[in-house]
Amino acid sequence: MTAPVLRPYQSACVDAHWIYFEKHPEGHPLFVVPTAGGKSHILAAFLQRVFAADPSARVVVTTHVKELIGQNMQKLLSHWKGFCPAGIYSAGMNSRDTVDPILFCGIQSVYKRAQEL
Repeated sequence: MTAPVLRPYQSACVDAHWIYFEKHPEGHPLFVVPTAGGKSHILAAFLQRVFAADPSARVVVTTHVKELIGQNMQKLLSHWKGFCPAGIYSAGMNSRDTVDPILFCGIQSVYKRAQEL
C-alpha cells in the first residue's frame, strides 16, 4: 500500500507550520481545517517531517475521545513507511505507552500524569 498523497491545502498547512516553527521554535501554532478536511493526514505528514529533521524528537498529541486517538494513530501508520515510532497513552484504550517518541494521548489520561511522559 502506498502512502496517501496530501491535497494542496493540506500540503500548504504542513508547509506553513514548518515555516512558523523555523521562526518561532518555542511557539504554539494552530491550524484550522473544516470537518472532513483531513486533519489527521496533515498531522501525520507534519510528524513525518519533524522526525526526518530530528529523529530524537518527542511529540505528544492529545485529544478528548479515544476514537480520535485511534484515528490519528491509524493515519500516521498509513503515511509512515517502515517503522513508526508511535504509541498510545489512553485509559479508554487500555494502553499506557510512555516510551515511544510519538504518543497519542487522551487528555483525561495524561492531565495529572504529564511527568510520566
